[in-house]
Amino acid sequence: MAISSIRLNNMTKKTKSGFTLIELVVTIAIIGILLTISAISFSNIRQKARDAKRVSDITQIQNTLSLYLRDEGQYPASLTFGNALIGSSSSSTYMTILPNNPTPRNDGACPDSEYLYQKSATGTDYKIDFCLAESTAQLNAGNKCATSKGIINGTCESTNAYVLTYTAGANGSITGTSTQTVSSGADGSAVTAVGDAGYSFIDWSDSSTANPRTDINVTDNISVTANFIDTDVLNFINAVATLTDGQEDIINTLVTDLKTAGLWTKMDIIYPFIGGTAATHKYNLKAPADYQITWNGVWTHDANGAVSDGAASSYGTTGWNPLSLSKNINDFHLSFYNRNGVYETNVGGRGSLGWYAANTGFCLLSNRASYGTLSIIGTDAAWAAKSTIPLNGLITGSRISSTDNRVYQNNTQQAISTSTNPNNFTNHSVEIGRVTTAVGSAQPFAFASVGTGLTSTDVSNLYTLIQAYQTSLSRQVP
Repeated sequence: MAISSIRLNNMTKKTKSGFTLIELVVTIAIIGILLTISAISFSNIRQKARDAKRVSDITQIQNTLSLYLRDEGQYPASLTFGNALIGSSSSSTYMTILPNNPTPRNDGACPDSEYLYQKSATGTDYKIDFCLAESTAQLNAGNKCATSKGIINGTCESTNAYVLTYTAGANGSITGTSTQTVSSGADGSAVTAVGDAGYSFIDWSDSSTANPRTDINVTDNISVTANFIDTDVLNFINAVATLTDGQEDIINTLVTDLKTAGLWTKMDIIYPFIGGTAATHKYNLKAPADYQITWNGVWTHDANGAVSDGAASSYGTTGWNPLSLSKNINDFHLSFYNRNGVYETNVGGRGSLGWYAANTGFCLLSNRASYGTLSIIGTDAAWAAKSTIPLNGLITGSRISSTDNRVYQNNTQQAISTSTNPNNFTNHSVEIGRVTTAVGSAQPFAFASVGTGLTSTDVSNLYTLIQAYQTSLSRQVP
């Protein structure tokens, strides 16, 4: 500040002058800058406080949703921010007030919008869109997406990650990456369901039959299980092509039971007579492409099985010839399920399963008039016969040695022959409904098998599972 001397009336005074104009302008500018800095600093503090509140809100909501899932079994369908969160089934109050996005909401580059909640289609996950104006210690500034697994950068729509889980059911495995994490709208990588030995893939738990499977344009979590089926069952189901789901399950049980009991390998041909038509009754369960029955004459086919009119011209040919296939006549069985416990009305009537020639036959005769039920495997002198009562249920003829030929009803032995059999098979294939060209049989068929000899234990096991099979089809006899 300048000091000036003023001369007045010969007197000299010294006075102090005020701010110059320039100094005043500079001072005002400095004060303005300081006020602006203070205002900006205070605004930033408030913005940081709002961001901290947003992070706290989302964390609190995530913790509450975890409790909700534990109690209710799924996440809520929606959230109304500013209102209470009430359980969908328990009516419990999980939050008295769901926090709102603090205002002003459009801090920084954030949109002026409320928190946005969406539940996944499965109800096992969720996503919440929110935004931070500035970076925090753990999170960058910008759009954020909160899920049950944490918080990720970006909007939920553009950056949400989904988990693909592929699990193998019994008797199989998965090749490829069985657990995958993919972004929304992206594609997963291929996985293949591979059956164990003797098993084949049939479908996924969501009914897809794609194998290999690649899920594309993923917009939600996917968790599926590969189902596998016995390959022999699958071959039969595919060959018949018209079985219902229930009938397919019944065949699956039959094959599983036969294999568990050790009987599957003892049978060369099996006819389950399922499906109710000539077209379905012809198939051989052991190998559907082989030894299909050709029906001749007059037959009735329905849900109970197949039965002819009893004429010699009514029969089924299998094409399975034990002689040409080098089978052992002293290790041989025939069985069929007969729903009719009545003798043939024709005294000469004979015929059920196999083929007969003097001393070289291989046949099972059921309820032949004047004779009863016979197991003829080899020499006529070694017949095993039961003549006192007509038989129904599972009828089995089994030779397990040259001196052991037996006939069974269900699990009970009815007769045995210990006469020695020195002979081999006659050169003929197995027929159904007759065993000679002379006369037929009107005994009904609900199951038939031919193969190696069965012990009494085998026969008992066979009866148990075949009776269960017939019961599942509502056509069992006592």
